Order: sequence, then C-alpha cells, then structure tokens
Amino acid sequence: MLRAEYRYYWDNWAVKAHTLEVGHGRHVGEVWTVEGSLRLHRQGAALFYSDNAGTETLYLSRNRQLSRFSSLGLMAKASYALPRATGQAPIWLNGAVEFKHFGYRDFTDLRTGSSYAHNATLLQLYVSSTF
Repeated sequence: MLRAEYRYYWDNWAVKAHTLEVGHGRHVGEVWTVEGSLRLHRQGAALFYSDNAGTETLYLSRNRQLSRFSSLGLMAKASYALPRATGQAPIWLNGAVEFKHFGYRDFTDLRTGSSYAHNATLLQLYVSSTF
C-alpha cells in the first residue's frame, strides 16, 4: 500500500503550514505488517512573534513554536497480529520508531547565537484491537 498526504493549515494569527507525508506499507506473511514513512513540515511565524520580543514591545512573543520552522520525520512501524479464536476481536502488538529533526529559522539559541535546532527519537509500543 502506497500513500501520500498533503495538509495545509492557516489561522487568523497568520500562521501558515504545509505538511507532506509519503509512506509505504505491506503485509509480510499472515501476521506481520510493516510500514515506513517520510514527513516534511514547514510553518510560518505568527503575527506577534519576534526573536527580539523582550526589547521591541510588550505585545510580542518569543515562543519558538510560533516562529518559522521546518521539520523532517522518518518513521518505521511493525505490527504483529496475535492468534485468535473464531468470533474474537483481533489484537495487534505494535511498535514504531521515529526520528525527527526540527530547524528554527528565526529563533536564536541564546547559548550559541546561532539558529536553534534539535533532534528527537520517539519510540511507541502499544496494543490495539477493533471490535
């Protein structure tokens, strides 16, 4: 299964964002499903954001989530279907790992004087079912 998604977001604070995600998943045997995806996100700054908000005015924010930034995410996921008796709801064991990179284009890291960026690795383990 191939999939592609595009999302556009805007609000009355002039925040505009574009998200593109592509992924591929497939069944491996009768009990395993694997999936991989790539997600790109770009967001513009809010009207009231400034990297120098402390000296400009009282009505600005220096919150980095309101600045211009972009992110990249790479995800791998695997699901295992547990054996079940006839008539019982299916139960899956799921695991996913995702690497994310965030780059802020107009938010200065006060420790270094350069643009702020960080990486994150997310691990998800969960059980799911439908009935």
